[in-house]
Amino acid sequence: MTNQLPEPDSQRPGQDAPHASTAPLTFEEALGSLQDTVEELRSDGLNLARALDLYEQGTRLATYCEEVLTAAELRLSHIGALPSRDPMPQSGPAGTAPEFELEADW
Repeated sequence: MTNQLPEPDSQRPGQDAPHASTAPLTFEEALGSLQDTVEELRSDGLNLARALDLYEQGTRLATYCEEVLTAAELRLSHIGALPSRDPMPQSGPAGTAPEFELEADW
């Protein structure tokens, strides 16, 4: 059984034509397209219209990648595979200050 991460409601990122394939991009495909888009945006000699098109495409791709990563993070947190995001304990036992061990190399 294969679980697919959710696809955004908009059309497939990186494709402007309505006749484009409806198959969802993988995260890796979207990230590669985003990298290509950024590389082209950084190139010399781009006209304004092309730069705007690339910027819009890059924004869609970045949003899609972020949605896929968020969905993956949510799945991992549901199965308990992600550690707590709080790097520092708030308090020790019974409201006391947390204990820390420091290593000194002096």
